[in-house]
Amino acid sequence: MHQAAKRPRGSSVDWLTRRDEIAAAVLPLYMERHWSGVALDEIAERLDIGCRQIHSSFDGKEDIYRATVRRLVERLTARLAETPEILNSVTGTVRAYVARAADMIGGEDYARLLFFAMRDSHSDPWVHSAYEAKVAGPLRNGLEKAVGDAGRRAGLDLILLDGAAEQFLTSLESALALPRLLGRDAFADRNCERAVAAVARDISAATCNFDGFAGTAPVGAPRAAYPPALSA
Repeated sequence: MHQAAKRPRGSSVDWLTRRDEIAAAVLPLYMERHWSGVALDEIAERLDIGCRQIHSSFDGKEDIYRATVRRLVERLTARLAETPEILNSVTGTVRAYVARAADMIGGEDYARLLFFAMRDSHSDPWVHSAYEAKVAGPLRNGLEKAVGDAGRRAGLDLILLDGAAEQFLTSLESALALPRLLGRDAFADRNCERAVAAVARDISAATCNFDGFAGTAPVGAPRAAYPPALSA
């Protein structure tokens, strides 16, 4: 069972700062290989510190890995906390939301979290759970809610067809995050505007007036409120 991290005597700010510095510095090692294959003395050498400092800040190798992944998740959820922009037109709202999501998905933090979620989902299923619950899920739900809010502003009861939000996320990850993991940053940068335009068109095409379903909401209807990660 995973234990809580050790907390040494002294300033809590200093302790948290040290943990964050170690988690940031060890990230490239975890991109190269699984955390179980990264020795503590290798981490100490990379940071030019003693193993004792690592032992006083973490409860073993897995705790360091968890802190590293958690750091990525927290940085991404901080960006998700920004309230989506609701414009006067539904099309404009969709385009703005997709562009905002693309900016995050095309960044290094997202690509690294996606990599860990794919590579380590078998040995460390909590990584994929964190990615899904804290990042991927809120992105999909936020899109559905943004469409619903834009529709209400226009006097329409709009929903997204089932699967449209999932396709939105998968398309952006394929176009922007995966190329970065393959070292094709230039391709991701060049392809960003094109990907945003294509995904926004697909979302607009999958947007329907709720009245057309005779009062029955299909699976994937927008939620009543933004998920916590997307609230103001």
